[in-house]
Amino acid sequence: MSAGVDDSSARPVGGPTDPHAAWLRAGQARQQAKRAEQEQSAAASAAADPKRDYAKRYREEHREEIRAYRAKYHAENRDEVNRKNREYMRERSRKMRAQKERREKDRERVRRWTEANRERKRETIRRWHAEHPEKTGGVLAALLRGANRDAVLARARQRRDQSPEKVKASSRDWQQRNREHLTEWQRQYRAENPDVYERALQSNRESKRLARRLKSLGLPAKRVRRSPGSRAASGMRRSRGSSSSGTGR
Repeated sequence: MSAGVDDSSARPVGGPTDPHAAWLRAGQARQQAKRAEQEQSAAASAAADPKRDYAKRYREEHREEIRAYRAKYHAENRDEVNRKNREYMRERSRKMRAQKERREKDRERVRRWTEANRERKRETIRRWHAEHPEKTGGVLAALLRGANRDAVLARARQRRDQSPEKVKASSRDWQQRNREHLTEWQRQYRAENPDVYERALQSNRESKRLARRLKSLGLPAKRVRRSPGSRAASGMRRSRGSSSSGTGR
């Protein structure tokens, strides 16, 4: 649970919490506060600069006159307007190409630095999370996942299917570095979802009985064929993962 997020209103009567709903409301509250602050800042700027406020009111009060003047000027100076537009678009395209080249160079430079300083980068990220608990813990990530859930899941499936060994190694590394956090999360999940935990235990017991039965009969162990990139396969992985985590294995 993210620090500073109240999930009491996200808890149904007699049911577990819904952290995503609490995170979403927290993000919406921050956006509303930000908009209110921007409106107050704009009002203060207008009060400090009366000329600016007068120009804005003039444009709003003479909108049709300004539009008619511009249409007349464009009709009378079409060649000159078109020439300036072409020059503007050429300069804009040049700047966009230059920005793209700079971004690509920056990405390459960051990639090389990251490969040479992986542990240093991880330490920097951990230190930033510790110094900004109100900005971490899944609040922003939950908002992004809610708005782009399908795209995020599609990229995750593609990355997993293209580099399965790399994904497994990364998962093992994360579990080793966050063992205490994972243990606490499993304990809280079992406490809040006793029915799900009991079903997981029962499923594991049945799987072990089946494995022993097949072994005693001299038959091969049961194999599960998974379809890469499918939602069904992803769901099976999540359910099997929760079963394993529930048993503490």
